[in-house]
Amino acid sequence: MWRDLGAASAPPGPLIDLEPRLKILVTLGYVLTVAALPPSFSTSLAVAAVVLAFVIGLAGIEPSWLFRRWLAILPVVGLFALMVARTHPLRAEWGYLPVALAFVGKNALAVLAVLTCAAVTPWVQWLRGLTRLGVPLILLSALAMMGRFAAILRDEATRMIQARRARTFCRAGLDWAMRAGLIAALLARALERGDRLHAALLARGYRGEPDAGLPLTDDPPPLGLPDCPLPFSHPPARPVLMNSVEVPPLVEVRALTYRYPDGRLALRDISFCIQPGETIALIGPNGAGKSTLLWHLNGLLPESIRSARDSIGDHSHSLELLGRLVWNENDPSNPVTDDAETNGNSGSSRNATIHVGGLPITPTNAREIRRRVGLLFQDPDDQLFGATVLDDVAYGPRQLGMKRREALEYARHCLALVGLNPSEYEDRPPHHLSFGEKKRASLAGVLACRPDLLALDEPTANLDPRARRRLIEIVRSLSCGKLIATHDLDMAVELCDRVLLLDGGRLIAEGPTLEILARHDLLEAHGLETPPLLELRALRQRLKSE
Repeated sequence: MWRDLGAASAPPGPLIDLEPRLKILVTLGYVLTVAALPPSFSTSLAVAAVVLAFVIGLAGIEPSWLFRRWLAILPVVGLFALMVARTHPLRAEWGYLPVALAFVGKNALAVLAVLTCAAVTPWVQWLRGLTRLGVPLILLSALAMMGRFAAILRDEATRMIQARRARTFCRAGLDWAMRAGLIAALLARALERGDRLHAALLARGYRGEPDAGLPLTDDPPPLGLPDCPLPFSHPPARPVLMNSVEVPPLVEVRALTYRYPDGRLALRDISFCIQPGETIALIGPNGAGKSTLLWHLNGLLPESIRSARDSIGDHSHSLELLGRLVWNENDPSNPVTDDAETNGNSGSSRNATIHVGGLPITPTNAREIRRRVGLLFQDPDDQLFGATVLDDVAYGPRQLGMKRREALEYARHCLALVGLNPSEYEDRPPHHLSFGEKKRASLAGVLACRPDLLALDEPTANLDPRARRRLIEIVRSLSCGKLIATHDLDMAVELCDRVLLLDGGRLIAEGPTLEILARHDLLEAHGLETPPLLELRALRQRLKSE
């Protein structure tokens, strides 16, 4: 049923271009009329069926498309019809089964009418039509998120079915226990992705607004670009001193230790600084703690601090929410990490601090921190939550206080900067993009928040060479600071000034990119390899010397 969510399923025709509000109102009127007709009005129901058949033919919808989707809900409808028929007044005159069949027939007309309207109305037009009809924003937001979750559920189900088929070697079907396990796994995976989408909302300033994820407008008149320049010029040299005054670090992390709910230490006594305009590679094997560190910088994981503090007041306790935290009872606004295992001294702890542009990460500063640190998720499907690409990119500027039309025009500008033509991509649902296009749309959404630091989580993962090269050039042109968690060490050689090597949650090595990545023994000891680009450079130098 959700296979074509986001696009009209009918071929081009006169019904496609009708005003969405008109189609919604006519469909609603038809459904209410059919529902109000008594089962005894068989002639009226027949006329309603003929009218619906005419509209379906006019729209050019394949009857099989409608029939398959109606069959999907027929078991529920049939069960409800049997329950209604038991107490219906016409049961004594007509009999039990005829009354139930009449109810199923009325339901079929109503459902087919809604499906017909859905087939000739793209999902975004549905939302816009309902918005203009004055439906409460909280209901529309819930409907938009349900549509996004349905697309997630569909994609997860498709991947699971393909994986099952890839390992099916005979005609034997699945037993009920295996089917139940697959359904449970599907729901668990979809819910996990839903949690990550909520984190993406928080990362761009979400505060519970009822219009999150909704299309903002249809087609505003062109405006000049708002006076809020992007960090999108070639980076200047990074001065340590400016007018003989030392510039504070863009990011300063001191003694950060983080423990997962299962007790495993994800980060152990991490300390480092990032200077304005600096590009740093964060490398290490899988499970080293790279993504966890990026989420700390964006202030996502300290969301647990807010609920933790509300629970314990000003007392010092050990908590296990998103991570295990200890509070400094002398300063409850400052979390203290439990690094007893790190220091080898049970009962000892010391303050862990994260400052972004001199601002500490605390619950009261979370919104400004997320504005200053733009987080690009590893999987773009975790980050794109808008009804259209343009609405998704415009969400951040709206949170920054831009007016609606300015935010949309600014979002178009950001799309153009990452190589996505607004006229081609702005009205497309995010889940209809290719993986590389999703990556760039996600980056546009982050850039639209005008961050001081970009925290990129595996930005080139799963990209083809051309898409990878295009993304590298976009990132290279940015003048803001960048922290790039990556396994693409060739990209680190091209872009990064310094390297942080993490393994087992510990900062193993820190230094200039070429110096760290040229140490084959160090990389091999921590599950990495010397990047081919360095090996190629070394080979060229040897050939020149010979």
